[in-house]
Amino acid sequence: SVGENNALHRRLRIKQDGVNPWTQQICCTCHRVKDMADFSPTNQPRYGPILSVTSSRCRVCTAANTRTVQRRIKEKACAGL
Repeated sequence: SVGENNALHRRLRIKQDGVNPWTQQICCTCHRVKDMADFSPTNQPRYGPILSVTSSRCRVCTAANTRTVQRRIKEKACAGL
């Protein structure tokens, strides 16, 4: 399936960077190599018994992005008053 193919290519790119694709991942925002535990699981279904799906952003970058989005929403709401 498309999901399995995407997961395979993602793991191959990670392996080319010299990282263990089964225990580590590269954050798409900060581009740092981090353990899988530093990434949140997503709501997407699993692609198989081994290929679990995690977020492409680490938890730190996800939290920073959430704060930025919430700040922008608050600024828009205040500007409309």
